[in-house]
Amino acid sequence: MARLPLLALVLAGLVAGVALLWRARREAAGSRVPWVVLGVAALVDTSWLVRRGVQAMTETGTGVQSLPVLAHQSAQLLAVPFVVMALLRLPHTPGDRRLSQTVVDTCTAALGFAILYGQAVLPLSLPAGLPLRQQGLAIVQAGCAVVVSTTCVHVLARARQPGGLPFASLGPLAVGVLAHVVGLALLQLVIVAGASLAAALPGFVLAAGGQLLVADGAWQRRYGPEAPREARRRETVAALAPVLPLVVAGLVIFADLANRHRVGPVVLVLCVALLIALLVGAVLTRLESLEVTRTLEDRVVERTLDLGTREKWFRALVSNASDVVTVLDRAGVIRYQTPSARRVLGHDPERLVGTPFSGLLPSTEDATFERAVAEAAHSPTGEATTELTVWHRDGRYVETVTTVTSLLDDPDIRGIVLTTRDVSEQHALQEQLERQAYSDPLTGLANRALFQEAIEAEVRDTRPGHVAVLFLDLDGFKSVNDAQGHATGDQLLVLVGQRLRNAVRPGDIVARLGGDEFGILVSGEDAEKGAVWVAHRVRRVLANDFRLGGHEITVGASIGISVNQNGDEGSGQLLRNADLAMYRAKGQQRQAFVVFEAEMHDAAVARMEAEADLRQAVTRGELVLHYQPIVDLV
Repeated sequence: MARLPLLALVLAGLVAGVALLWRARREAAGSRVPWVVLGVAALVDTSWLVRRGVQAMTETGTGVQSLPVLAHQSAQLLAVPFVVMALLRLPHTPGDRRLSQTVVDTCTAALGFAILYGQAVLPLSLPAGLPLRQQGLAIVQAGCAVVVSTTCVHVLARARQPGGLPFASLGPLAVGVLAHVVGLALLQLVIVAGASLAAALPGFVLAAGGQLLVADGAWQRRYGPEAPREARRRETVAALAPVLPLVVAGLVIFADLANRHRVGPVVLVLCVALLIALLVGAVLTRLESLEVTRTLEDRVVERTLDLGTREKWFRALVSNASDVVTVLDRAGVIRYQTPSARRVLGHDPERLVGTPFSGLLPSTEDATFERAVAEAAHSPTGEATTELTVWHRDGRYVETVTTVTSLLDDPDIRGIVLTTRDVSEQHALQEQLERQAYSDPLTGLANRALFQEAIEAEVRDTRPGHVAVLFLDLDGFKSVNDAQGHATGDQLLVLVGQRLRNAVRPGDIVARLGGDEFGILVSGEDAEKGAVWVAHRVRRVLANDFRLGGHEITVGASIGISVNQNGDEGSGQLLRNADLAMYRAKGQQRQAFVVFEAEMHDAAVARMEAEADLRQAVTRGELVLHYQPIVDLV
C-alpha cells in the first residue's frame, strides 16, 4: 500500500526537476544557475527515493515501517547548501530600504522553526536505543530542515518590494520547497513511530504537493509590471511569512505545557532568544516608523515651501507675460483672466470674470470662435489656433492669434484655456513689407513684380481672349525732365498715376513698370474691346494739361495692346508684345494705340537680325560698293 504514495512523490519530484531545468533553459545566461541547481537537486532527491524505496520494499515488505532508511540518508544532506544558495540567488530587488526588518524577520523565523523542531520533531525522531550515528544524522537533518525552511521564509520576506522575480513564480517556488521539507519531516515522525499508512499520507501529500508547487513556480515565466492584486498579494505574504513559524511554535509550546510535558533547556534558551528578537524587531519597527514620519514631515514642509515659491514665480511670470491667458467654462463664460489683459487689451481682468468671451469679439467672428472651441473640445486635450479680432478698451480692435486648448477633463482646470497674443504690429509690418515689395514707392501703384504675378494669375485662371495688357510710354516726358528737372518729373509721374487710376474700370490693375512706362491689366470677356475702351479713356484724361510749378505741361502717351489669343502666353510674352505694339504706335504718331499682331514680332526679329548683321558686315567684308554714273544730257 505504500507504493502508491511513494510513486506519487517520485512523479512529483520528476515533474519539478524537469520544470526547473526547462526554466533554466529559457532564462538568460547569467540567471540560469539557481534553476539548474534546484532542478538537479530535485532529480537527485527523486532518484535516491526511487533507489532506496525499491530496495526497502524488496528487502522488508511494503509497509511504512520499511522506509526508515529514507529519513536517515546522509547523502541527501549534501544538497542542502546548494539548495540554500540557489534560493538566495533568485532575482530580487537590490537595495532593500527595510533590510534591518528583513534580517529580524529571518532571525525570528529561524528561532520559530528551531523551537518547533526542538520541541516537536526531535524528541519523536530520537527514540530510546537509537544508535549514536543515527542520532547525529537526525539532529543534522533537523538543522538542515530549519535552515532550508528559514531560507524560504527569508526569500518571501525579502519580496515585500516589487521587482526581481515575479511573485507568481517566486511564491509557489518558496512555498513548495517549504512544504516539501515539512512533508519529509512528517514522514520521518510517522516512520520512526511505526504508525500506519493513513498517518503517513499527510506527509506524502505535503512532500508531493510541495514538488508540484515548485514545478508551477518554474512554469510561471511572465515578466512586466505586476497587477495591483498581485502586488497586494506579494506584500501580504511577505508580511505574514515570518509570523507563521512563531504561531505554530507557540501553539506547540502551549500544547506541551497544557499536557504538562517538559520543556527542555535548549528550547527555553531558544524561546528567550525569540523574545529578544521580537523586542528588537519592535524597537526597529518603531524607529523606522519614526524615521519615516520625520522624513514625510520634512518632505511635506519642503514641498510646501517649494510650492509657495513656485506659486510666486508662476504669478510673477503670468503677470508679466505678453500673452493673455483666459479660462472659460463650457458655456464660454470667463472664469479666470490673467492681469496681462489690462496691458494688452486695456480691460480690468476682475471685471471680465463672469462675462462671456464672445462679448469681446465682433459679431462677424462669433462663428469662427465657436468653430475653434468645438474643434478643441472634440478631444480631451485638443488644441486649435485661430485669428480673432478682439475689442480694446479704447474702442479699437486688436488683431490676435488665439490658441484654444480644451482642459475640460483636467481635474485642476476643468475649462477651456485661451492663449491670446497681440499680432497687430506684426500684421502692420507684414503689410508694409508687402507694399514695399509689390508697390511703386513714388506713385503708390503696383510695381513690375506684382503686375507680372497678376498677369500670370489671370492667364492661368481664364480662357483665351480674356486677358489684355496695355503698355504706355509717355510722350515728351524726357523734355520735361531736361527743362524742369527730375523733381518736377517725379511730380508729373505721380499726377499721371492718379489720372490713370481714375481712367480704368473697377478691377483693372495699373502699374508703373519703370521710368515713364506704365502698364494696365484688363480682364474679362472680350478683353480686347475693354482694352480699347481703356486706351481711349487714358488718351482723354492725359489730354488735359498738368500744372506744375506755375507751368502748363502737356504730355501724351503711346499705347500698345496685347491679348492672350492662344491661352498659353505668359506675362513676359504679353508684356513684350504690348511693348512692340507701343513702339509701332510711337512710330505712327497719328495712331493713339496699336493692337499687337503676329507680323510685328516677325518684323522686330528681322530688324534685330539686320542690325546684328550690319554690325558685323564691315569686319566680315560683306559690304560691296557700287558706283552709279550721273549723266547730264543738257
